[in-house]
Amino acid sequence: MDEISHIGVVKEIKKNGLIVEIISKSACGTCNAAGVCSASEVMKKNIYIPHYAVDDKYKEGDQVEVLLKKQMGIKAVVLAYILPIIIMMFLALSLSYAGINELLTGLITIGGVAVYYTILYFFRRSLSREYVFGIRRK
Repeated sequence: MDEISHIGVVKEIKKNGLIVEIISKSACGTCNAAGVCSASEVMKKNIYIPHYAVDDKYKEGDQVEVLLKKQMGIKAVVLAYILPIIIMMFLALSLSYAGINELLTGLITIGGVAVYYTILYFFRRSLSREYVFGIRRK
């Protein structure tokens, strides 16, 4: 299986795409005690799917499957989580080794990760062109 999929409902049809609402559940969302446990969380997310990624006619309320290539999901995890941790560890360890005090090391480390996320923010348009969701009927 080379794709990640979620079940969703077409919420809105726009001029150049569809808005599909998916329900994202935490890992413990399938647990039998999830109804009484405050740790389980369910979030509704709206996903924009451009018309060029849509191969069929849909109407509001249709149940669909939202698709993303697994490779893109892995790349998203690397960009959002793994690279910032590497930057944080590199800065914290190298600054500590250089003898800089802990407070300044912590502030520089947080600043370095903030700069990374700021750069990522400025490249959001080019990244959004890479991460195109597909759709198919359920």
